[in-house]
Amino acid sequence: NLWVKPIVGSISPRLSALRTVSSDIITTSSLTTVQSWLCTIMFRMMNQRLPMCLLFCLVSAMLMMAYSAPLSADVGVRRKMLRTAEPTTALAAPSAASEGHRRTGTESWQQPGFPDVMGLMQRVRAALQPFEREYLRKRGEMPADSAALTGVTCGYEDARPGFLGDCPTGGCLSFKTLEEAQQECDRSLQCGGITARGAADAFFEVRAGNALLQSPSGEVSYTRKFCKAASKSAASVYSAFFHTVKHALSDKSLNLLKKLGPPRNDESIFLSIASYRDSACGPTLRRAFERAKKPEKLFVGVVQMNCEHHCMTGTGWGATRQWVPGAPDPDCASAFCASDFGRPFCEGGHVRMVRLEERDALGPYFSRFLNSRLYRAETYFMQIDSHTNFRQDWDTTLVEQIKRTPNHPRSIISNYPPDGKAEDTAVWPAFDPSKDRENSPGLCSATFEDHGPGSTAVRFERTFAKMSATEGEDPLKPPFSCFIAAGFFFGGGQLVDEVPFDPYMPWVFMGEELAFTIRFWTHGFDIHRPAADVVRHEYVRSEHPKFWESVTMIFSKASMYNDVVSYILPRLHLLVRSKHVITHGQQSNAVDPGAEALGSYGLGTNRTRDNFFKLVYMDFDGHSSRTPSWYEYSQTPPQSLRLLEQNVA
Repeated sequence: NLWVKPIVGSISPRLSALRTVSSDIITTSSLTTVQSWLCTIMFRMMNQRLPMCLLFCLVSAMLMMAYSAPLSADVGVRRKMLRTAEPTTALAAPSAASEGHRRTGTESWQQPGFPDVMGLMQRVRAALQPFEREYLRKRGEMPADSAALTGVTCGYEDARPGFLGDCPTGGCLSFKTLEEAQQECDRSLQCGGITARGAADAFFEVRAGNALLQSPSGEVSYTRKFCKAASKSAASVYSAFFHTVKHALSDKSLNLLKKLGPPRNDESIFLSIASYRDSACGPTLRRAFERAKKPEKLFVGVVQMNCEHHCMTGTGWGATRQWVPGAPDPDCASAFCASDFGRPFCEGGHVRMVRLEERDALGPYFSRFLNSRLYRAETYFMQIDSHTNFRQDWDTTLVEQIKRTPNHPRSIISNYPPDGKAEDTAVWPAFDPSKDRENSPGLCSATFEDHGPGSTAVRFERTFAKMSATEGEDPLKPPFSCFIAAGFFFGGGQLVDEVPFDPYMPWVFMGEELAFTIRFWTHGFDIHRPAADVVRHEYVRSEHPKFWESVTMIFSKASMYNDVVSYILPRLHLLVRSKHVITHGQQSNAVDPGAEALGSYGLGTNRTRDNFFKLVYMDFDGHSSRTPSWYEYSQTPPQSLRLLEQNVA
């Protein structure tokens, strides 16, 4: 005991340092396990009367392993650390302001074998950065090497004698193969090439420099080639995005298609929040836990896209709208996790954060996909916007409502909630079914907006029914409704695996709700409006930035947002099987959204597309919509239209 513990203690600081770098690699419990393991081995060796010299050799070897070469030499461990702890060189290094909240427990949810959201976003950022050169240059985020300023990467030169100087922000990472090093280099705007070190057992390091320097040790390097600048057309931007996401989804090491259910039966709730530069996200997070009756059953996934320096913001509305300098955005979870109330939830893994930058703001539809990858088999799935307030006991009130739907758990409760601000601290009293009655509006009418030929967007409208629950009816039984609102819906957790969120519609704002609705309904989910509202939503928000303004700024092209949305919306036409699906024709490597197969992101087979449009009284191609009579009188929709073509398990 007198000498074994000091030896183990000398190893502990090294292991503690590793634990600090990546809690997924060495945790507190695993450190204790290592200490116990070493003590057990040495104790057994002494009991077996093995020579002390052998014992000394064993302990020495363990010490050498603990204090061995830098971790970057261990490619597997290093790459794991990059994906689960800190961003790679493709993602900007965390600022001093963000570093303080990075280890609050909000990122401890990232475990091996689960979807690697950061790994995906590193690839997406690398694919889009050639189109963002002017924006990055203004922010001081372009590499100093002039070659990198003139165009986009076009592969690598053959090996030539010499080495490349300097390291990218994330360090001169080492890899066992040239292919791995090139993949890492491709993800970084700051990587100028790869230097091979060693002879028989060579390893490859990513370097920032692009000019060969004389090497006295015989190193060789592969410099990154740059060619003509990327065309900033909607086709080229979307195609770069599409090919990157498609390749990432097929990469089994990222686990992006992992099935995350079936839901556990403990009435837990996963709350999905996509936050684009939203100062109300923090209050939204706090209200969710504060107002929940059973906060221990609540798990929140936040995909945050913030600006941390050189920030712009919006002010005014309509003709008075201006894009002006603004302050950095507050972190959604830092204040909550630092509070006495919030700390136990953050440290207990109830808040799952993905922290991205403003340039990663690819629209709400794609953000919902990222959020869905944070789900961990909770009983229920709830989606809201990041500027939402909550009614007291909102969680149990929703659960009681959905249990009263005839198709539970394959039911969805949704509407446009009443107006309200997340910052409002006044308590909204819990719904009392013994005396309260509400006639919450659903969504059962729509308007249409053209974004060019074959690019129609749909906007739903709040619709009041003529009749509400009478004295003899259950006040918590949700009436049927037509459409789903993206800013609030609540359903059984089965929906995450059974109706996977489509990752191929970035930047789309108007259109996601129709896509959600028709896909969920044809997969066998019924749609209801709430019998009692439990959330409030802040509308308009004129003194906040809008993500389409960021798109214009990031791509340095005034028409980019409208261009790319018009280019992508034919995918919505394809989904609803419109007669007017516009295709763009074969353009070399360009992706045609109106012709690309939908695969698992298409309609379900449990109900038909035709019956859906009959049920909701909508003619998509004719741009007409009216409120069904069954909705106006709070009746059950015609059973003949709701029948399942195939039984749902």
